[in-house]
Formats: sequence, structure tokens, C-alpha cells
Amino acid sequence: MRVVWLDGTLIDPGRAGPSIDDPAVRWGEGVFETMRAEGGRVALLERHLARLGRSAATLGLTAIPGPDALRAAVREAVAAAPGGPP
Repeated sequence: MRVVWLDGTLIDPGRAGPSIDDPAVRWGEGVFETMRAEGGRVALLERHLARLGRSAATLGLTAIPGPDALRAAVREAVAAAPGGPP
């Protein structure tokens, strides 16, 4: 099952998509990272977060959540998925 965390909220994957006012839509700028969770954890999470941060910095994007907020979002998404953490 897929779980989507978008703009600070868990949402139904079928409803996941940017607003027409989102800079990704308006100007084609943005970054995203997909992560696979198994056994209630994301392997290489710190590498995912570092890559996301580098990509955002390369594009000059500064309005992304910090690493602690992203870790919390990952925990929330993994916990919401069937077979999440015990």
C-alpha cells in the first residue's frame, strides 16, 4: 500500500498532486524523494534526507522542512502504512 505525506499531511494517494499555485506547476521547480519502507523502517533514511537537502539547495529552494521535520514525517507515513512499526 502506498502512503503519501504532502504538505504536512497524510493524504490518499489518489488525491496526491500539487496545486496549480504550486511553484512546481507554475515554474517547474521542486524536488521530491521516494522511499521504500520495509519492516517499519526506511533503509538508508539519512542518505535520502541528505540527497533531498542537496537537491533543494542546488535549485535554491529554501522553504522545505528541516531534517527533524522530515524524519518525523517519514515516521508518521511508515506508521500509517499497513505493517508499519510494531
